[in-house]
Amino acid sequence: MEIKIVQTTGVEVDEGGWKVDLVAIEDFMNAALADKSFGESVTTFYYGFELFDFEGQFKEWFDKIKDYSSYRPKTKGLVVNDQIDFGTAKSLCRADQLEIVKASILKTITRVGSLKRKPKDFDYTKFQQAVEELLLQYVQPE
Repeated sequence: MEIKIVQTTGVEVDEGGWKVDLVAIEDFMNAALADKSFGESVTTFYYGFELFDFEGQFKEWFDKIKDYSSYRPKTKGLVVNDQIDFGTAKSLCRADQLEIVKASILKTITRVGSLKRKPKDFDYTKFQQAVEELLLQYVQPE
């Protein structure tokens, strides 16, 4: 199983305000999940990470894609997005931002259960348990 974190950020997001290294989280999870399978229907889970100011200039555009999800059987990919408010998150410390990301990842996996077009052979509850265990172990490198 592979996890890809796909980032979309608003123009108001600055490097100094966001402190969490999403690539490091992705690498950590992929190292642990590389030899795991949660069914034949999904081989890649795409966590769509959308970071923008909920009161910013692109609010309407982001509102249109809120809660986007898509199962792609030909590529065995599952895309589920979540949105984080940079306006609130930018003032938080790294540890608090990391907790928001962890909760967001788990939230997207939970939403798989309510998809209209679900993968037939994918145990998302076991996948969520595995990811949750990994996220409990994960510590952001300095």
